Amino acid sequence: MTASPFFDAPTPRTGKFLRGLDIVCGCGLVLLLGLGIHALAQTGQLRGELWAPFLEPALWRLIGRGFAATLRALIACTLLSFVAGLLLAALGSAGPRWLRTPLRLWVELFRAIPSLLILLFVFFTYAEAFNRIGVTLANGLGDTAAMVLGLDQLQTLGPLIVALTLYHGALCAEIIRAGLNAIPRGQMQAARALGMTSSQAVRLILLPQALHHMRPALLAEAVRIAKATALGYAIGYQELLRTGQIISTAFHNVIAVSLVMMLIYGCLCGALSWLASSLARTTPGGRLGSAS
Repeated sequence: MTASPFFDAPTPRTGKFLRGLDIVCGCGLVLLLGLGIHALAQTGQLRGELWAPFLEPALWRLIGRGFAATLRALIACTLLSFVAGLLLAALGSAGPRWLRTPLRLWVELFRAIPSLLILLFVFFTYAEAFNRIGVTLANGLGDTAAMVLGLDQLQTLGPLIVALTLYHGALCAEIIRAGLNAIPRGQMQAARALGMTSSQAVRLILLPQALHHMRPALLAEAVRIAKATALGYAIGYQELLRTGQIISTAFHNVIAVSLVMMLIYGCLCGALSWLASSLARTTPGGRLGSAS
């Protein structure tokens, strides 16, 4: 095993222990799954009439619209969070001295506030403004573009994107800042000796290395953003969880709908986690670089 830039590789003895622990945990999960299925059968939750609605194509079209709304929020929040985190980390590391302290306070503030609280504040403050923007853009772009971009739901989609960007942008800033701090200080000194400014050294030398090695951590943050999009349920955004609530209310099959929603979320987050693990395996180990 190769060492990561951020922690030591486990010893052979520790590796054997971890593999054994994986086997024990896997067996425990299989046992819990079996007990869960038995409990559902005992309470009648596996009756055919509770699952029959999922044979209807119209129901899956409704679930597909909810899944598309979740993906729409996920893509927007992930991109904006990464950009915000990149700017906060870069300016906090190489920006003007008078700007570093306010940016640090900004990051600490939004890391400390629960994302649901931020969401409710933005929604109750700016929902009408987002609604007017959505109507204006929909009239200008047409029905097809409005449906693809989710402009018909901008009253709830907008606050969700803003709130999650504020919260997860601060978390991404900390991830990128950790990557910058892990680079040997000699690289900054060498860049300054070549006549570069601090901002040039960060932008051209340090930041590309940090982003390369922080890709798995940033993708892991994307998994958390995917799960956080379910907070849109609290303000009426019709994403996947809200769609599940509508279906369960109509057919009175809460357990069946919950299991299907869990499976869909599991596949989405599992795909992102697999991508993060693949990048972690392909990212070279060792130190992030050496001074010239």
